[in-house]
Amino acid sequence: MDIDLILREALIRYDNHKYREAVILFEKVLDSDPEMIPANLYAGISYFEIKEYSNAEKSLDRVIKHNDNLYIEQAEWYMGFCYLMTDRKEKAIHQFRKIADGKGYYNDKAKKILNRLK
Repeated sequence: MDIDLILREALIRYDNHKYREAVILFEKVLDSDPEMIPANLYAGISYFEIKEYSNAEKSLDRVIKHNDNLYIEQAEWYMGFCYLMTDRKEKAIHQFRKIADGKGYYNDKAKKILNRLK
């Protein structure tokens, strides 16, 4: 089983918005290498897109807890939306405040979301 080929196919499905198919492939990759950060991120986003928020949080949390990768900011962003979609407004506010206080790509967008949540 060539993990690189499976990952590539998963990303193609992801890019084509075939999130349910992508999740299956990302999970195959993660069975082989649970610490693969890109697979965790895109699995998390794919789970989010198919409204499986609990699974999304698990994948995104692995990215955030790894704490040394290029995907943390994106994972934190989607985690905030997972909290919103599961009626955990206070956790969402905390998450978006953390993003808004940073200097990253989602900084201004997080501030706008915080203004709407107040």
